[in-house]
Amino acid sequence: MTEKCDVYSFGVLVLELFIGHHPADLLSSMDNRNKTILLGNLLDTRLPLPEAEIASEIFQVCAVAVRCIEPDPSHRPTMQQVIKVFSTAERSPANNLDYLHTAIVIPACSS
Repeated sequence: MTEKCDVYSFGVLVLELFIGHHPADLLSSMDNRNKTILLGNLLDTRLPLPEAEIASEIFQVCAVAVRCIEPDPSHRPTMQQVIKVFSTAERSPANNLDYLHTAIVIPACSS
């Protein structure tokens, strides 16, 4: 086991929590092109959509989780980098973006 394997597992777990099931479809959709998915389309449909302030926090967490499942392990962040993003995000002021309709870029597999 390596640190990059651990961060991958973290990303899968986080996405599973927000999607409501294992993100196998998301993982298998990765090909040679970057894809995007709207946060609102990523979230578990059995739950009501979150309010704007919560959606911005969920967006930040999901965006980091997607970076953690980068197909090329050398492009994944370390857990220290993930923690740093989360601790920095706590201090960031909220803005007026509609995070439910903001795209998250899903990394492409390298060939």
